Order: sequence, then C-alpha cells, then structure tokens
Amino acid sequence: MSNKIINTEQGHWLLAKMGKKVLRPGGKELTLKLIKGLKISNSDNVIEFAPGIGYTAMKVLKFNPKSYTGVELNEEAATLLKRKINSNNRKIIIGNASNVMLEDASADKVYAEAMLTMQADHRKSEIIKEAYRLLKKGGLYGIHELGLTPDNLNEDTKAKIQHELATCI
Repeated sequence: MSNKIINTEQGHWLLAKMGKKVLRPGGKELTLKLIKGLKISNSDNVIEFAPGIGYTAMKVLKFNPKSYTGVELNEEAATLLKRKINSNNRKIIIGNASNVMLEDASADKVYAEAMLTMQADHRKSEIIKEAYRLLKKGGLYGIHELGLTPDNLNEDTKAKIQHELATCI
C-alpha cells in the first residue's frame, strides 16, 4: 500500500476527510492531558510522530516551542500540514517513526498518539527505540495507546485482537 496519498479506505483517514479532528482513543480529553503532562515550553525541541492532520500539533505550537518537527509517513497529510505550520523552527518531514533522519539527542520532548496500537510488535519496539535515540537525557516521551487486559491474556487471543484491529483500522 502506498503512503503517497491519504487512503480514504482506512478508517481514520475517512473520518479525517469528513471533518473529524480528534482521531484517537481517549479523544480530545486524553490529548490535552498528554500535552499538559509534557509541560512543553519555549525552550523545548519537540518531535511528533504521525501528526496526521495536525490537531495536536496546533495545540502544541500554542506553547511556542523552540522547534517543532512532525514526522509523517503519508505524503499527502505531510503536504497539507506543511501548509498550516511551515516556518523556520516548525517543519514536517516525510518519514517513518522507526527511522527518523534527525540527530541523536535532538529533542526534549517526543510524542505520538495511538500509533503504536496499529503496529506489529517488532515495529513498536523500533519506534520506541527511535524515540529514545532522539531524546536528550532527561527528555520525555509521551504516548497514549490502547491496551489489552488482563495482563495474562492468552497469546493467541491477543494476536487475534491485534490482527483484527490493524485490519479494520
């Protein structure tokens, strides 16, 4: 599947094209709680994985961080977001969150919302390792994701749920 244009067959892109702005579990409330917990200031270099249509980016940019970089895999979404926020210290790059072409320890804050949920386990690990690589010592990685309970859930059941979730999203 290409990531050049927004695939309106994917549920979250279809909803975005219809005007839905908050496309994650927990909705606006959890997004605002995540941002508040990161305590973004004007001295922070911030990286967002998968900013999509930019709802959270616009909230974060109100804190006027020193820099903001959105890493978006989908070229059409990246182009749309570039038009909204492009300036000297604000940029969108087209890339994969598991291999961001930025320097080690280049961010004070890295965050993403409901993107790990849609990834295979090995890709989740790659993305988390990349966030760690990008963060300065003492930096914060903010996420919110779906979780399966109970912790001792049967592996076959867990695999089936993850597969069905990835397929329907």
